[in-house]
Amino acid sequence: MSNLILVCHGGLDEFRSFELKKDQVVHYRGNFGAPINESSARRIVKTLLQDPTTTDKQFSTELKNYQPSEPLTNGTFRPDINFSGSEKPKCFVMNMTTKHRLDLGSGWRSRLSDLVRQLPQNFYLNLICCTNLGIDAARSSVDEAVAVETWKDVFS
Repeated sequence: MSNLILVCHGGLDEFRSFELKKDQVVHYRGNFGAPINESSARRIVKTLLQDPTTTDKQFSTELKNYQPSEPLTNGTFRPDINFSGSEKPKCFVMNMTTKHRLDLGSGWRSRLSDLVRQLPQNFYLNLICCTNLGIDAARSSVDEAVAVETWKDVFS
């Protein structure tokens, strides 16, 4: 199973839904539908890279205003999320096993529904959607990651 982190900007699309199959998991880290602050996003990314088994209960005791959410799997869910990337702040997707990271620049747009259809059959996606994540927050947590050129390279 691919274990991934996606850090990007996101906006809820109440009129659309997304579907997950049996071995596909999306875990929204933070406060669903609300911006995540810079220090919280930094700590979430750093902690997950150090220990991918960190639970929401652990995050909620360490981070002020962190609202745990259950991982989603095997079903149809609403709302969908419109994604966008940027250079400042840096948005990226990373394979947590290989540390391969694909930067998602300002031209990148997607929806959660489209993204999950493109990912491998089995995945666990840690989703961190931000509206105010500072450039140094993302960069400081992924310095050891290997920058790659394509989505395919993230999984190699």
